[in-house]
Amino acid sequence: MSSSPPLTPARSSGDDGDDDNPSTTPPAAEEENPLAGVPELLTYPTTTSAEQISALKLVADSIAQQRQIASRSLLYHPLTVSLYVLVLALTSRALSYDTAPFLTTAIGISMAVLATAQWVTVGYLRAAEKIGWRWLGGEGEGGDLVVITRFGEEVIGTIIIRLVREGRRKALIRGWAVRIRFRGKGVGGNLLEEGVKIARERLGGGDVEVAFADDHANSPRILPNMFNGPFEKRDARARKALEGVLETEGLRSGGGETVVVQPVGTPTKTKGAKGARAGGRRRG
Repeated sequence: MSSSPPLTPARSSGDDGDDDNPSTTPPAAEEENPLAGVPELLTYPTTTSAEQISALKLVADSIAQQRQIASRSLLYHPLTVSLYVLVLALTSRALSYDTAPFLTTAIGISMAVLATAQWVTVGYLRAAEKIGWRWLGGEGEGGDLVVITRFGEEVIGTIIIRLVREGRRKALIRGWAVRIRFRGKGVGGNLLEEGVKIARERLGGGDVEVAFADDHANSPRILPNMFNGPFEKRDARARKALEGVLETEGLRSGGGETVVVQPVGTPTKTKGAKGARAGGRRRG
């Protein structure tokens, strides 16, 4: 009779195992970073030609976009609407209130009004075309201070400041623009704060006048003053944003500096930071 092999008791999960028999329990999964893969947001001064060109394009685009704002202001102004209705009424009367010819004529009048609005505001496109190296004062370190915000590889915002060192030291803001889809997310406000801070550092701190330049990029007004209401409101918001930055800077530096805000501004809108990474990070 053959003997059965000896039986060995099964090892329970609580028994200590040999060192060469590691536990088969999988390690706990690492917590995923919700910002993994999100490009970094950086704000810093630049002297490279490629980045300065991107900054100049942003400023030029912001000027060209003023044409649309001016056209809407012209078309929806109460005076324009009243004249438009009056012309339609006189046309209807002249055509003996005949519906078919009136509709055809009304369409022609409307197209003429739209074309006129585009024609009288074309000056903003000409102003945008002037933004280049000459406007900047030179390429690289020879021109104005250019501070940009970069999201990954894309330049999404810029502020351009002229540093005046002769006589009373001044930091004059000449351009301030943010790409459309990034507006309202705190990019413009962070740019303004960093730009003012860097400009004051470049001028040595102390008694520095900070202001919007009288001839800043968005200052041209093509239409009469009665149609410039949207621009005046945006200027007021920009001045308020700058005043807030200067007050904050004064508190941080002990309140000893002298700062002045000129009664002019840039129409770029800024709001508080929203969402992760909205404020960005400054590169030295």
